[in-house]
Amino acid sequence: MQSPVGSPSSSISSEEEETRKSILKRFIAAYKSMPELWNITLRQYSDRDKKRRGYEALLQIYVRLKAQATIEYIKKQINTLRSNYRKQLKKIKDSKRTGSSAESVYEPSLWIFYELQFLADVQIPEKGRSSIKQNERSEDMQQKEGTDRTEKATKRKATGNQDNQDRQQLLSMAREYLTKDDEYPIGKIWEAKLKSLIDPQQRRLAEKYINDILFEANRAP
Repeated sequence: MQSPVGSPSSSISSEEEETRKSILKRFIAAYKSMPELWNITLRQYSDRDKKRRGYEALLQIYVRLKAQATIEYIKKQINTLRSNYRKQLKKIKDSKRTGSSAESVYEPSLWIFYELQFLADVQIPEKGRSSIKQNERSEDMQQKEGTDRTEKATKRKATGNQDNQDRQQLLSMAREYLTKDDEYPIGKIWEAKLKSLIDPQQRRLAEKYINDILFEANRAP
């Protein structure tokens, strides 16, 4: 089981911990280099395409820690990082208010806090964070709806193509029997063929196309 972001694990060696720390530092540095992911004062913060590309770049780094990681997973990890940072920052501020000397001011012991210091100027009240989280969820929902619409359109197109192929096949069958010189009446042949169709929808389509052909034949001069 993987340990939480920024927390050492007793189940891994010091060498593995150093490698993990190095990857996390690289991950945070990359995150810092893409302010569209964390600086709410920027116009690019609302650019969904740019943010998606940013998360994809971060994912390429994080898969070295967790091979099965997804963009949703690293978003949760980033939220954990930022939440821990805010808690540590609050402890510092609280200790400054209540402490009587500089020695009593709280000092975070985790290295990851200092790597996230670039977030200090963009910390926002809890109410504001709720609003931003709601907007981010709305963005995710819009992306999902867009994907669903594309999949449905593709499915409709495939269904339409299949219906057209079925129609052409049935029309070809009908033309074949219409031009066939046979001792049996064409009506009997069609009746037998219709009965052999197990799918009710195919049967209805066949009946419709036969009626269409007969209608066109009656219109012919």
